[in-house]
Amino acid sequence: LFDGGFPPYLWTLATTYGLGDNWSKNTEPGNPYSGTGVMSYFAGFDPAQPWAFTPGFYFISGSEYRISFWQKTGSQNKNEKLKVAYGNAQNVASQINTIWFDNY
Repeated sequence: LFDGGFPPYLWTLATTYGLGDNWSKNTEPGNPYSGTGVMSYFAGFDPAQPWAFTPGFYFISGSEYRISFWQKTGSQNKNEKLKVAYGNAQNVASQINTIWFDNY
């Protein structure tokens, strides 16, 4: 997914808080789980809330769906948070349904 252009086609990236950088493509050896690229974020010492929105999915009522992804932190000394949510538009205010939140 992150081996081609960045951001991937029809994705939207945003930073809504703080002074940190936005998402970028990282192709350093050892970072991708597979392929040659990953989506990475480096905030330095400034807190931020970066968001990445995929294109919309069409779901069928009554069906069951599974989402999977790989997460890696660049440092053992930093506390990272990751939230997976969904909504009806590619913006923060629309993400009203949280399906996973890692707050460590």
